[in-house]
Amino acid sequence: MDRHASDVIESLEKEVFPHIGDVPIRDIGAPEVMGLLRLIEARKAIETARRVRQRMSAVFVYGIATGRAANDPAAIVRGAMAPMKKGRQPAITDLAAAKEMLKKADAEFAHPVTKLALRILALTAVRPGTIATTPWAEWPADLHEGAVWRIPAERMKLRLQHKDDEERDHMVPLSKQAVAAINALRTLTGRGPSPFRTPDMPTSQSRRTQSGIF
Repeated sequence: MDRHASDVIESLEKEVFPHIGDVPIRDIGAPEVMGLLRLIEARKAIETARRVRQRMSAVFVYGIATGRAANDPAAIVRGAMAPMKKGRQPAITDLAAAKEMLKKADAEFAHPVTKLALRILALTAVRPGTIATTPWAEWPADLHEGAVWRIPAERMKLRLQHKDDEERDHMVPLSKQAVAAINALRTLTGRGPSPFRTPDMPTSQSRRTQSGIF
């Protein structure tokens, strides 16, 4: 939570305060908000612009609730923003870019189970759907560095006739970091049948996690 709060304030300090930081919140309207968002979009940082708009909207909502603001211009401009690009995203093949992507993902506000799922995904390079449907039985409690995760062939979408052939199972060596992530996950969900379901996680969030949100 502290890291997320730091990320939020840093983005506001970088993208918002230089433009309207000294303007009373009641005097900020949709044109001012749209103007600074257009500056971000001009850098082709469409996702950043949308994230900044969301964070500004949260500030305005708080302002309304505390009597400091009359409306939420950040909500008004939502439909006028540049659309997100559709289609497949290019694969990241550069190590520095991959590290930066993982750093940003870890800084995002999300349920700890989702964050650990992301980390395990990055450390094992298996399909998101495969991780989401992993039962605890495939990750025994005595996992250690160098252990091998055996994923049954039928879960890897291999040909049905190979489902009973152990030679067709997918073998994934587990690094020290992967084992640490799995063990951390065990402290949260180890008493249940699924690594990605906790008693305090809303059912809707559990479904999104299991359908590949990470």
